[in-house]
Amino acid sequence: QKTAYEIYQCDWSSDVCSSDLTYEIGLELKNLGFNENCYGCFSHLDNRELWTSRVYSNGVSENIAAPIFSQAFRWFEENYSYFVDVKTDTTPNEILGFDYTIKSWKFPPIYFDFFNNKIEGNIEVIKKMIEMVKKEKQREALIKLMDNDKDFDNNN
Repeated sequence: QKTAYEIYQCDWSSDVCSSDLTYEIGLELKNLGFNENCYGCFSHLDNRELWTSRVYSNGVSENIAAPIFSQAFRWFEENYSYFVDVKTDTTPNEILGFDYTIKSWKFPPIYFDFFNNKIEGNIEVIKKMIEMVKKEKQREALIKLMDNDKDFDNNN
C-alpha cells in the first residue's frame, strides 16, 4: 500500500486527510470511470462513512473513492480535457471570492461567477463537469446507435 505522500506528492496539504466531496459525488465519479488511488474512501459497509485511515485502492468494489479536489480536477483534465481556472478576487486587505472557468477544446468557456467559499465553488464545478461528461457519453451512445441503424439499413 502507498502512503498519501506517495500517491500524489503535489496534493499534500491540509485537506489531504479528508474529502470535501460527498459520497454521492464519489459514486457519480465512480460511475463515470474514476478509479484512482485516494487517501480516503467511503464505505458501503459502514453507512457511507468516510474512512481516512485506509487508502482507497482502485478495484475494491465495496468502497467509493474519496478524492481531494485536485485529484478530481486532474482526472477530468486527463480523461475529458476539461480544465478549470480559478481566479481569486481580492482587495488589498481581503479575499472577496472566487471565479471559475471550465475550458476545453470541445466547447466555449463556461463561467461561474462568484463564490464566497472556495469549497462550495469546487463542488459546484465538479458537479457541472459530471453533468457534462454524462451528456457527452449520451451523445456518443446516440451516435453509435445511429451508426448501427445505418449499418442495419445498408445490410437489408
